[in-house]
Amino acid sequence: MNMKKSLLTLLCCSCVLAAMAGCQSDAGTPAADTTAAPVTTAAPVVAAEPLCIFSGTASDYKIVRAEMASDTVTAVATSAWRSFEETFKTRINIATDWIKKEADIPAMAAEILVGPTNRAETAAITAELDEGTYRVKAVEDRIVICAASEWMLENAMQAFLDAIEVDAAGRGTVPADLDIVGDLSDFVRPGWTLDGLPAYDGGRLADEAFLETLNFKAANASSKMMCIANTKRDEFDAYLKKAEGKGFTVSAVSDGDGITAVRFTNGELSAYAYFTEASNETRIILEKGDDAPLSAFNYTYEKKAGDTTTMFQFGLMMDKDGIDFKYNGNTRLNCGHMYFMKLADNSIVVIDGGGIQQMSDSTAVELLRLFREVTGIPEGQKMTISCWFISHRHPDHYNGFTRFLTKYHDQLEIERVLYNIQETNGDIDRIRGLLNSYYKDILYHKPHTGETIQLADVAFDVIYTLEDQVSARTGAIASTDFNDTSTVLRINFDGAKLLLLGDASGGAEKILVKNYKSDVLKSDILQVAHHGWNNLSSLYTAVKPTISLYPQSSGGAERGLSGSAANVLSRVKNVSEELYFAGDETVGVTVVDGKPTVTYRHAVVGEEYSGWSW
Repeated sequence: MNMKKSLLTLLCCSCVLAAMAGCQSDAGTPAADTTAAPVTTAAPVVAAEPLCIFSGTASDYKIVRAEMASDTVTAVATSAWRSFEETFKTRINIATDWIKKEADIPAMAAEILVGPTNRAETAAITAELDEGTYRVKAVEDRIVICAASEWMLENAMQAFLDAIEVDAAGRGTVPADLDIVGDLSDFVRPGWTLDGLPAYDGGRLADEAFLETLNFKAANASSKMMCIANTKRDEFDAYLKKAEGKGFTVSAVSDGDGITAVRFTNGELSAYAYFTEASNETRIILEKGDDAPLSAFNYTYEKKAGDTTTMFQFGLMMDKDGIDFKYNGNTRLNCGHMYFMKLADNSIVVIDGGGIQQMSDSTAVELLRLFREVTGIPEGQKMTISCWFISHRHPDHYNGFTRFLTKYHDQLEIERVLYNIQETNGDIDRIRGLLNSYYKDILYHKPHTGETIQLADVAFDVIYTLEDQVSARTGAIASTDFNDTSTVLRINFDGAKLLLLGDASGGAEKILVKNYKSDVLKSDILQVAHHGWNNLSSLYTAVKPTISLYPQSSGGAERGLSGSAANVLSRVKNVSEELYFAGDETVGVTVVDGKPTVTYRHAVVGEEYSGWSW
């Protein structure tokens, strides 16, 4: 048996040697290998089953946010919950990541994690984020939605929702290896806090953003402004192109008088930006609230033969010798301020409204009578207040008309309200409540420098707001005089210009004189600022009006609160042809043959304040 095995082994070796000898050529070059290569069969790649987020109207997933989540995270999570219901017609639970103790965190669950949470997957992926990015990643059954800055979560959530594919059976799925990285680095710059807006390149950002907390109907919707100093027009233009490249629609507002202004929008995001040539500064306001666009706020009316437009300085009760808080400060308020315009379409624009001390019952009756007289609208029919403009947040500029409204609101229809006020107070809150109660469809617009408000045949150019008073370096209001928060309008009607200053003080004067050339400030009619108490000599010299309207009594103009009142009166007299005093009479100014002319005069109606209120 062993000998047989030896012979077989020897035979095999001889065959192998013979085969090897046959593979050599005479030149010693190996011959081609004719043996078949072994065939390897790879295992088939099986794609992981997609994650089923919902099936029909039901979902095993739930949206999870932190127990103490920020307002932004909460809003994104809530918005996603609504999107599932409205877009996909499915119900999905929403919950927080609250647990009794760390050991209670589920190892894995069907969860959509929004923003910072106590889940390990959130922490791990967030730690990998670069500045200006967000990420949507599936980790087994969990979907992690996180961002380097919270405002980007909305973009991240939308990317997740867009990734859901719904099949014919109504199943909504995403790939098991879902991994979306979004780059929003063009929206990031050190110090840039206008979330959702592209960052401005160039110039020097202000130290902080400026908050504007007051809107009309919307609560807790703070607008925010960023100022940029030491910038240039080409940098401003480049920013607008950058915004367009990021999906914003840029609409020109104005480009003249040294101000270039635009509004740009993207979905629900709306912003206003303007460049001031004289100071090389840009201001960008991220609007939050219920601001009506000018396309909805403005309206036009073609003036017909017989139509008239008149500006009225309404006479208010004031002491003939001026105010002295020691004996008459609360009975004869010498700082009331009320004007109104009768437009060509017979509507009225109310400008401020006087102090409550000046709106006695008899004064209110007189105002109602005058409204009906100039509009020709008889009793029993409602008159139209096309707009109520409030220049700033001092009660002698609005509380009088507010009391009038509490008495006669059913005889009026107010269509619009216009103001740019940084923050509210009790009176403003009550006014907003009254207007929203009386006039359900009223429109609100916040005016900005560079805009023109068109109401019927009259154009109201906005040439200064409190935003101009914000330092482009610090981001805080530079003036210590609250009167410098007055909005300044240049009113254009029938070829004449009226400069409406409200209570503008020295800080506003400095900016107006710097930003605009004298021919821009030159006006036919001047409303003397702050009841004749502010000596704006440079501004008044540039205006050189034909008519000056003084929100003061003639005697009060000589005295006033400050020692400069007489100097102000002297300056105004030197630059004006005619002066009219609100404490002495009501006057109406109409343009006749191209010249502003007083066409209406009436004695002041009212009585001494006895404690009435609204």
